Amino acid sequence: MSKVHGYTVRVDWSVCYGCEKCVTACPTDVFIMMTDTTGKAVADPIREADCILCLVCEIVCPVKAIYIERKGGSEDTLQSLLQGTDEN
Repeated sequence: MSKVHGYTVRVDWSVCYGCEKCVTACPTDVFIMMTDTTGKAVADPIREADCILCLVCEIVCPVKAIYIERKGGSEDTLQSLLQGTDEN
């Protein structure tokens, strides 16, 4: 059985230790916390279809357990979120 869950949003359960930072950071509630077969708390990208490719979860993960499959615009989306909008 694979320890990596998700397709676009991938979480490696062998690395994830359940800190919940991705759950808190995700603006579209992609993740839920669950218990794996060993009883360890892990993040599961159960609503990955809602992912907007902002990459925030990947950035906040302290153990690099999350990988987002890049598509066009991912870096632009990230930069926009980091910089905000400058409306005058």
